[in-house]
Formats: sequence, structure tokens, C-alpha cells
Amino acid sequence: MIIFSPHSLIKLHQRGLSQSVILDVITNPDTIELGHDNREIARKDMGKLELRVVFCREFDTIIVITAYWHE
Repeated sequence: MIIFSPHSLIKLHQRGLSQSVILDVITNPDTIELGHDNREIARKDMGKLELRVVFCREFDTIIVITAYWHE
């Protein structure tokens, strides 16, 4: 199961990102790296920019924390 934190929903709206795009990055990333506090960062090349999705795992649930564009 994948759920979106309230913070992530605000950031997705501000950045014009859809939940379906975020789900694609999490399920089909180019790479996943470890972040702070047991968080993971899924990275996917989207042309000129890379989309990064920060999430954590709690048992069998993935919680999306935020997503952002990176050059």
C-alpha cells in the first residue's frame, strides 16, 4: 500500500505533480538511495530534470513524504 502524507499532497499540488507520476517513480525508479531518518529517495530521469520522491516504509506501507525536481 502507498499513502501520501498531507505535506506531500501540498507539495505535489504546488509543483504540478500527479499522484500517478509519483507512483510510477516509486514503482519504476532509475535508482533508489538512502536518505536521512530511514527515508529513501526514488530517482527518475524525466528529460531535462530528475524527479525525486522521498518516502519511508512502515511494515508493508510506503508513505510518500515529498517530491521535487532536481537538475
